[in-house]
Amino acid sequence: MIEYTWLIPFVPMLCFVLIGIFGQKTPQKGGYIAIAGAAISFALSALIAYEYLTGPDYPAPVVDSIRWFGIGDVQLNLGYYVDGLTCMMMLFSSFISMLIFVYSVGYMGDQEGRRKRYYAEVSMFLSGMLGLIVSSNFLEMFIFWEIMGLCSYLLIGFWSFRHPEGDAASANAASAAKKAFLVTRFGDVCLMGGLFVLLYAFKSLDFVDLFDPANIAAVNPDTLTLGMLLCFGGVIGKSAQFPLHDWLPDAMAGPTTVSSLIHAATMVKAGVYLVARGYPLFVQNPDVMLFVGLIGGFTAFFTATMALNNMNIKRVLAYSTLSQLGYMILSLGAGGYLFALGMDTDNVALMAAGTAGFVAGCFHMMNHAFFKALL
Repeated sequence: MIEYTWLIPFVPMLCFVLIGIFGQKTPQKGGYIAIAGAAISFALSALIAYEYLTGPDYPAPVVDSIRWFGIGDVQLNLGYYVDGLTCMMMLFSSFISMLIFVYSVGYMGDQEGRRKRYYAEVSMFLSGMLGLIVSSNFLEMFIFWEIMGLCSYLLIGFWSFRHPEGDAASANAASAAKKAFLVTRFGDVCLMGGLFVLLYAFKSLDFVDLFDPANIAAVNPDTLTLGMLLCFGGVIGKSAQFPLHDWLPDAMAGPTTVSSLIHAATMVKAGVYLVARGYPLFVQNPDVMLFVGLIGGFTAFFTATMALNNMNIKRVLAYSTLSQLGYMILSLGAGGYLFALGMDTDNVALMAAGTAGFVAGCFHMMNHAFFKALL
């Protein structure tokens, strides 16, 4: 069953195409197609996770890829990478998205002329997140990362025309969409720079090659540090960490179901996932992980104080999300710092504490997804 992992992001993308072509002629203007796609992705995720977690390969990752293209000694592939982190992420992202799609049938019921666009965009949004989760390399991850960025722009600005609350709210939605797009693009430029550095150093972006201890040892430590700091710049933008945090509260201008998707199941979790996925590279330098932890800790405290000073309940929820994302980044950063120190000194206790920090950060990522979706 694991060999069908590629279907998990493919099904919602197929639903996006089907809704675009036939959505206007179907019941709920494509709503049932979107729900079916999310349900199939969740079912596939559950079956694949069960097979992996009970199979002989666990906890070693299961990887498969095909050659995409190559230039000289650099080869770029497309494939999937399944491990425990992949299983956790694809399960809660597909499950929560499916529930949000079901709720959307009633929530968007009065938007007769715009439901087709909505269901097409949320299906592509889900495809982007699931594709990012199962990717076998950073290039593939970046492609789906950008798909999510495009969808977030379209969905945050969904009310740009004919907002139920009037023209001022329509202008606010358009402004929020542009702000989210531009701020996250700044982070994406940093991420792209980081990927170029990694490609230069490793001649590959496949996780199997990047996480190989022999390959890591052969790379200049300063080059690796630069690459990971630039990659973390992408995390700061996508997961709305200080100082690129200001776009997320304004993003509440979109439909409530979109806010739930962004805050709980997709988008802002992508940055945290990138840190968790790239952990073997991040922990090579304790100073990098210290910086990650400091950014997360400051964001958690700073945005919590902003929530206390705001009377708009939707913005309070947004600042709550910012603070919780900061906790996740803090946990991963602090854990990585201890783990890196443990590797440098061969201290098993420090490495165990670092592993606990990693597990706590990943657990809170799932925990936050469920309680924030309910809010």
